[in-house]
Amino acid sequence: MKRRNDMNEFDTRNLRNPSPYSKILAEENKNKRANALMRKKKRLSTTKGNNYADSTVHLFYKNKGVAVSAIALFILPVLFLGLYSAMDTDATVSETEKRNLKTKPEFSFQALFSGTYTKDFEEYYSDTFPFRDFFLNINKKITTPFTQNHTGDGISIVQKPNGSDQLGGEADILIPTDENTTEPTTQEKEAETKPKDNAENHEYQQSGYIILDHTRKAAMELYTADSRMKDYSAVINTFAKKVPDSQVYVLLAPTSLEFYSAEKYHTGNKSEAKGISMAYDALNSNIKTVDAYSKIQPHTDEYIYFRTDHHWTARGAYYGYTAFAETAGLTPKPLSSYQSGKIEGFVGSYYGYTQSEMLKENPDYVEYFLPQTQATGVYSYDAAMTNQIPLAIVRTQVENSNKYLAFIQGDTPVAKITTGNKNGKKIMVVKESYGNAFVPFLIENYEEIYVTDPRKIDMDLPSFVKQHGIQDVLMINYVFAPYNSGYMDSLKKMVGYNG
Repeated sequence: MKRRNDMNEFDTRNLRNPSPYSKILAEENKNKRANALMRKKKRLSTTKGNNYADSTVHLFYKNKGVAVSAIALFILPVLFLGLYSAMDTDATVSETEKRNLKTKPEFSFQALFSGTYTKDFEEYYSDTFPFRDFFLNINKKITTPFTQNHTGDGISIVQKPNGSDQLGGEADILIPTDENTTEPTTQEKEAETKPKDNAENHEYQQSGYIILDHTRKAAMELYTADSRMKDYSAVINTFAKKVPDSQVYVLLAPTSLEFYSAEKYHTGNKSEAKGISMAYDALNSNIKTVDAYSKIQPHTDEYIYFRTDHHWTARGAYYGYTAFAETAGLTPKPLSSYQSGKIEGFVGSYYGYTQSEMLKENPDYVEYFLPQTQATGVYSYDAAMTNQIPLAIVRTQVENSNKYLAFIQGDTPVAKITTGNKNGKKIMVVKESYGNAFVPFLIENYEEIYVTDPRKIDMDLPSFVKQHGIQDVLMINYVFAPYNSGYMDSLKKMVGYNG
């Protein structure tokens, strides 16, 4: 009998009666095929990874056009921004944030080794980075949906970015001077900029939250009354003791929040009326307080506050002025007797904070009232007023986007207005930007009006008042000023307060 060594041959010949080993062989063959397939897949996977890496290298080494394009797309924008930054003129004001920008710090080895130079330069470059406002606007549009808290009653609450608070009125000193006017020296210009606004020195920084009212298409800032209102009064008490021959007045102005927000936003400690009362109650009895609140309240159906900006309008300031006139025994002229006009297209500080399209699409206008009594004004960088520059008291046109600069050119260091009145009356107005729209109305009652902003100048206020024989001193601020460390520190220094 022929020997059968080939089991496969034996199995195929005996299909009807298969060998008991055929199932074992079939299972082994199946495993062999499976293992072979796995080895093939593993080999292909390894080969693919190597080929992918090789293809990348090949792309950059063999296809030079693609490589150069990829590198150029990365390097050229960086190079362009660097060259543009080195050659362009640094912006001084951010139209988006409505604030002054940092100026380039002066180099010194002392500043370098102390670390202040690098810090100041970093802040300067951050403020003057090319196309900064464009990138800020893009970022704001992206992040706004995540930073607004919608309350469901037509109100959304926006948190202001850290360090985003700004000065407010600012100063517009770009008016051309006449031929007989001496230009300020470089040293004087630098002195004027020393108290400039920064992240720690701004006009209002208390709550950090802005209410967007979608019904009124307006914005307001939240307020909380606390002991800092009394601290404000303590500084004024000190000043009043140093000028016993002058009458000191205090006018704290409420904001639109008090009259136009839902009740829950201006009751209890959120009430600006409460904060004003706290300050007034802490003043010495020889200081006269001005109740602007009661004069403003009956006129809330008029255009007395901006919707996109934190200031009152000139109309609102007029009602505050009538309150002061009543307290000081003066006679205000009726508003209807003034020649008036409008400057259109103003979007202010609240838009600068929120970049709200609602505010942008519903701009304010600036209403002005021209003084009826002839008057001329000058401003200076020093208390001696050695170099005097003409001051526009009320302007009917403002090129700057901040139309509120229509009033006394904003926050200049120290100004003097001489009127056609010959009554010998003199007044000193100590203010932040809220006082700017107020000052022009005083022209009807005083022969000389002095105006200063503590943030803009170093001066001895009591000595200045005595030197010029000033009978009345008006401290006019809005309710957020006592919460501003920059303003208060400057006021304390000006008054000589050490408490």
